[in-house]
Amino acid sequence: MSPTPLRIVALGFSPESIPLLQRLEAAAVASSIRWPGSAQAPAEWLAAEWPQADAVVAVGACGLVVRLVAPLLSTKSSDPAVVVLDGDGRYAIPLLGGHGAGGEALAQRLAALLGGEAVVTGSSGVAGKLALDAFGSDWGWSRGSGDWTALMVGASREGSRPEVRQTCGNAQWQGVGLRGDPSTTIPALVIDHHQGEGCRWHPPVLWLGVGCERNSSESLLERLVDGCLAAAGLAPEAVAGLASVDRKGDEPALLALARRRDWPLRLFSAAELAAIAVPNPSEAVAREMGTASVAEASALLAAAAAAAAGEPRGAGEAMGPAETAPTLLVEKRIEHAAPGERGAATLAVALAKQQWAPQRGDLHLVGSGPGRLDL
Repeated sequence: MSPTPLRIVALGFSPESIPLLQRLEAAAVASSIRWPGSAQAPAEWLAAEWPQADAVVAVGACGLVVRLVAPLLSTKSSDPAVVVLDGDGRYAIPLLGGHGAGGEALAQRLAALLGGEAVVTGSSGVAGKLALDAFGSDWGWSRGSGDWTALMVGASREGSRPEVRQTCGNAQWQGVGLRGDPSTTIPALVIDHHQGEGCRWHPPVLWLGVGCERNSSESLLERLVDGCLAAAGLAPEAVAGLASVDRKGDEPALLALARRRDWPLRLFSAAELAAIAVPNPSEAVAREMGTASVAEASALLAAAAAAAAGEPRGAGEAMGPAETAPTLLVEKRIEHAAPGERGAATLAVALAKQQWAPQRGDLHLVGSGPGRLDL
């Protein structure tokens, strides 16, 4: 499943902004544009777009934009990023949401598009440090709980940085922008698939294997997933996707769950599942489905496939069985219908050796030389 594209809206206030807005439209940057001279006032237009926007690009003066967005502001975690462009496109200024909402990254993207310069004023950007409350998004991670403000304030102090604990996910980021000695007065930075203390990033490493009776209720599956993850202390943000037998590829509740949670659904044949050793095989399931396990076997297969595909390798280098072998964190759990519901379902959770984030690639620059360094 590809990542959901950002919804960026743009507006201008004077005729001088039209050429820039046209360039944003031609580059497919903005999904909605308020053109100068529109019958709808800028404040009214922006108020209607604000709740659905991931970012706002405004061509005009910073003061004007500040007054325009001020009545709409809520919280850092929910407000869109706001980037201001001058009329000539020379400067892109991330006014709001520089880290968490991606304002600085968007400003740099716009500057590259327009041949201008991103004016970054955040402490991390100015000092060349890693933005600890935002960097994980670039690796395909989801941000979890924690006192992120205390983390960022503490990490900005000269000579100190948070303790870092990482148990899963891509580790190539380590050492970039982290300087100073670990300090216990700063919340720890934890990269893990569990819920818990510290400021947490959750790489997508958990695969949920699901089996269910035909036409089981959506609420039954939702309750099973939430209850199972909570009981095991696992973070929903660390879920990479769902897996099941191919005969469930048209199961309404399963498809609805995948769509609502924005999780990919991987399907396997009964023969593929039957070849997987599981702790809780079922003769009844074997007679019905042609495999003694759906939930446990599909979770393990999906996690193994994700590990094999999720980590860059050298040319001709394949991952061995030990590197791809997943761990079954939660054995098969059965949930029956509550009053007013239909069916029954099973769930198992497997931990992949590598994260699943196919939309996040690596760029390798290989020079055959000789050549200029700036190339």
